[in-house]
Amino acid sequence: MRNLHLLKQTFSQARQASGTGQINGWEPSLTERWKALEIELGGLEHAILPGPAAAVPHNALMLRLERDLAERLFRRADGAKVIVATPTLAQGLNLPAHIAILAGDKRSDPDEGGREDLEAHEILNAAARAGRAGHLANGIVLLIPEGVLQFRQGRPFTKEVLNKLKSVLPEDDRCLSLSDPLQTILDRINVAAAADPDVEYALNRLATAVAPEGAETEATTRFSIGRSLAAFNAIRINQKAEFDAKVARLNELIGERAKEADDQVLAELATQSGAPLGILKSLRQRIEDQIERLPQTIPDWTSWIINWLAEDQDARDAILIRDGRTILGATGNKKDGPLTADAVRNLEPGILAWLRGEPLHEIERQLGGDPAEKANCPRARELVSQLVPLSLSFAAGLAARTASEIPTVADGTATPVSVIGCLAAGVRRGFDTPSKLAFSDIKRGFLSRVQTHQAYSATIEREPEISNMEEYPAVVDRMRMYLLLVDD
Repeated sequence: MRNLHLLKQTFSQARQASGTGQINGWEPSLTERWKALEIELGGLEHAILPGPAAAVPHNALMLRLERDLAERLFRRADGAKVIVATPTLAQGLNLPAHIAILAGDKRSDPDEGGREDLEAHEILNAAARAGRAGHLANGIVLLIPEGVLQFRQGRPFTKEVLNKLKSVLPEDDRCLSLSDPLQTILDRINVAAAADPDVEYALNRLATAVAPEGAETEATTRFSIGRSLAAFNAIRINQKAEFDAKVARLNELIGERAKEADDQVLAELATQSGAPLGILKSLRQRIEDQIERLPQTIPDWTSWIINWLAEDQDARDAILIRDGRTILGATGNKKDGPLTADAVRNLEPGILAWLRGEPLHEIERQLGGDPAEKANCPRARELVSQLVPLSLSFAAGLAARTASEIPTVADGTATPVSVIGCLAAGVRRGFDTPSKLAFSDIKRGFLSRVQTHQAYSATIEREPEISNMEEYPAVVDRMRMYLLLVDD
């Protein structure tokens, strides 16, 4: 029988559930993946999933390769019998089970602290892992609410039990209320004294570079707000006048920003990325001020970006604030503390180790952790699983795109064009040169970043010389030709 447990502490719970159960997980189809994981981590003793087991964990801090192994083991007829997962697994992965045990109907609230209720549709989505058309005709779901509710066979349900059942299984089976995020933005604009990050992002995405000619308080947008779901709902409940007033305030704010958009290129970038126009202006000014001494490599540009975010508090708040807890955790600070410049700077050694192709346990050391004491390398996992793919790659993309619009950068005079062209991808995937990234794009059979670095060193005798004017696609073409010659 297959069981899906949705719990808060997946790692320890999976080990407890696994006990001494043994399964066959070292056959050839999985051996390569276990070896790749060992290389990526620097040893399986640093794995959250160190080997085949009767119960396997699944959570956001696991590397993609670890999650893939957990899913493969659970799908096998002779594989794991239990997968212990956070609610993220329940929201979309195709892992049908005989029994789904939902150990709680709440989750942590990172904004307010404490716990918050899961929505009814989230609970039902998790419950849907039990049984699946084409797999299992029926499934069993056990929901253990917080706190535990009691009832006895043969006796009427208490009011608390009935209310809980109604909240999860409404009579009309419509547990999900459809709403337009635009409505939330309009509401916040009209009640907030200052724009919050969500409002700031929405305003940047909605605005185009130039307001209509002759208009002082209106601006064009990428779509017709009058045709939005929010507008439809306002008409349906006879609140069209209130909705129009909110839209007028939105247009006023967008129009004010359009007046400030004296640089159409940056205004367009703000619209595409959602980054504040003021941040992009200060970023471009910073690049222009240092045009004679700009970085020349991916690692040097990464250090430059870290220094920029550490020194510019406005940029730090706009780009990194949502990952503040992750940054603090990765640098050994309390997660509920302030996001300081020092915390951002302390990320640099770990990020550079990531780019060099170091295994996870070495990244942990570079971040000030001790992989011997905490074998799972929690700091490194926060960095590579949460920060690098999101905020850091986003910041690298902003820096690269802003720099590329400067003539002396675009022509390769100030910094290599290929480096700018692949900066965000190099940071996200963990490669410190355009040639290594190109090698990875061509040699797609490697399962591990560290494996790719090792294979590159074994294959490429000397780092290819790339002219400053050469674009990244040309680097890929040259690497492809080189590898064809080597293979011959």
